Amino acid sequence: MELSEAWLRVLEKQREIRRQGNRQGKFSKATAALLRRGYEEKREFWNSGVFPGVCEREETFATRHADVPCRWFIPSSCPDPSVPIVYFHGGSYAVGSTRTHRRFLASLCESLKMNVLSVDYALSPDARYPVALEQIADVLTQLCAAPDAGSSAPAGRVSSPAGRVFPPVGARPPSASVSAVVPAGDSAGANLALAAALYAHNMSLPVNVRALLLFYGGYGFSAESPDSLSDADLQYLYWYLCGREVLLPGVLEPDRPAGSAPASAVAPAAASGADSSSPSPDLPSPDLPSLALPSAGPLHARRRAEVCSRINAVGAPYMRLCRQSFPASFAPALIVCAQADPLCQNSLRLFRLLRSCGVSARYYCQKGVGHEYLQYGKWLPEVMQTIAECKKFLTDS
Repeated sequence: MELSEAWLRVLEKQREIRRQGNRQGKFSKATAALLRRGYEEKREFWNSGVFPGVCEREETFATRHADVPCRWFIPSSCPDPSVPIVYFHGGSYAVGSTRTHRRFLASLCESLKMNVLSVDYALSPDARYPVALEQIADVLTQLCAAPDAGSSAPAGRVSSPAGRVFPPVGARPPSASVSAVVPAGDSAGANLALAAALYAHNMSLPVNVRALLLFYGGYGFSAESPDSLSDADLQYLYWYLCGREVLLPGVLEPDRPAGSAPASAVAPAAASGADSSSPSPDLPSPDLPSLALPSAGPLHARRRAEVCSRINAVGAPYMRLCRQSFPASFAPALIVCAQADPLCQNSLRLFRLLRSCGVSARYYCQKGVGHEYLQYGKWLPEVMQTIAECKKFLTDS
């Protein structure tokens, strides 16, 4: 498999950022809070700059667990503000935010001429499953509530790095005109987007899902063989499901590129309209926090058993999405994977599962890049190629 020149430059730049940060002692992973701070700092370079065609605006939604801060990205011209993209960032349920995805969100907004709402759901281990899922379901439900033409809802705070504010200050928030949504997300956020749409269907919530944009998620397929979970997956699932800030025994390796998987876990990506190459198990993503753990030991074995038990106890159906039978009336889904991502096989399997259930689904494999590539649009032309595919899919849907 040939990696794109731009992706190789991204990998080298991320290695440089990590080396500099490690020399300064900035990227400690001793606790979840320090891990998050380092994750944010490593993405400052990629999200810097001005997006003159986009206005940013904050809005907070009350949920059954806590208020959830969100940020709107609003294009200068939006033909249909009633159908926004609602985005859930990736980061293994434990790291990431609107800030780490800001450039991609602005590009998505401006290119598609759609309002985009980024949801900063509660992260683990501070919040354990199903807090994030239920927060997201509450946000989607409020968005799709019948708009009240006489509402005088507060406008919230308006922010525009370029100094351009398209909605007049004091105007009703964008949420006031929403009638349907397009849930979207990358990695763990893709899992949450799909899970929330299924949750809304199962619970008969008044959520009108127009379509789904799912970028390189896992969708629970790794949980089918818990013994094959990587140690990094095990750590973050432990936090997400058990809610305890306990690092598994071992040494964190901040300079080790993550994203590898056993060769046996990688399957060819072959589908109609998709690239047929198999993702290499050894190709890295620029920066998923990784753990180097001993493969044996009583504490390690106990943690693994606890995570697997928790997956089996509470994971169905919203952690083990691969086990579900989706209704044929389920919203159409665009399933995007990165060719050099070990999770590529999971996207293909989800595509086949949805198609077997009669759901309209499209599969797209972005060549030459790896996991997390959407966060590096500052240098990656492949990000705009993916956005163009999203535009085509939404137009056809």
